[in-house]
Order: sequence, then structure tokens, then C-alpha cells
Amino acid sequence: MCSPSSIGVGLFCPSSFRTKSATPSHGYFDFALNKGGNHVEIIKIIGIALTSVIIVIVLKQYKPEFAVYISLIASALILFLLLDKLSGIVELLSNLASRMNGTSEFLKILIKITGIAFLTEFAVSICKDAGESAIGSKVDLGGKVIIVTMSIPIISSMLETILKILP
Repeated sequence: MCSPSSIGVGLFCPSSFRTKSATPSHGYFDFALNKGGNHVEIIKIIGIALTSVIIVIVLKQYKPEFAVYISLIASALILFLLLDKLSGIVELLSNLASRMNGTSEFLKILIKITGIAFLTEFAVSICKDAGESAIGSKVDLGGKVIIVTMSIPIISSMLETILKILP
């Protein structure tokens, strides 16, 4: 399991990343090696997606206005299934960031940027599914502007470091 001796320096290993098998622990990466639950999760996701697509195809023939609702419900269900995995990854990265000297703020910014990118893509897909590509492209543009704005401290820090190195 996830113990200080198995990961070297006594780093914290979140309980959601602990393996339940008798195999030796590899510390922080136990969540990636836990093969037992990952294939079941993807089967659930594919099942929800395929079922939803079939329902949407049938509904579009009789009640096309309800097809969007089915897409939204399916998207929300899939996102709900992924929240546990995503929260485990965020917990891992947050723990790593708290142990880093001086760069933890940058890692927190990168985590937020990644979250914004995922949410933006999710919203854009929903807009396109609803037939509103124009709104989706504005959401996409808004997400990009926010990401660039949030990344300015990292970019400026990198430029300062490069200028210090150059003669």
C-alpha cells in the first residue's frame, strides 16, 4: 500500500490512489497502476454515450426538441463519473505543489488552467451539439483569453529567468 517507505521520502499518498491489490506500491502512481477499476469506468462511459446516441437518433425523428436534453443529461452523467478521478488527480497535484519550494503557485495556476480548458471544451461541445456553433466559438475564445491571462505570471517568470541567464 502507500506507505512512507514505499515512496521514498515519506510523501503523502491520497487514499483514493491506494491500490487494493497485493502488488507492491509505487507511491503516487498507484492510481495509474490500479487496472481493476479503470476499464469498468470506460465501459460505463461508452455505455452511457452509445445509449444516449441511440435515444437522440430516435427522438430527433419524433421530438427533436428533447434530443438536446438527452445530450445534456448524458454529458452530465459522464462528467459525474469522471469527477472522482479528476478530484484524485487534483489532490495529488496539490500535495506535490505544497512540497515544492517557490513553484507551488505556478503549479496551482497550471491546475486551474487545465480545469478551465476541460470545462471550456465541455461547454463548446454542448453548444455545438445544440446547434449553436456561434455561441460555442465565443465560449472557446473566452476560455483561451482567460487561459492566456492566467498564464501571464508564468510567462513573465520564464522570461525573467531567461534574461538572467543570457549575457
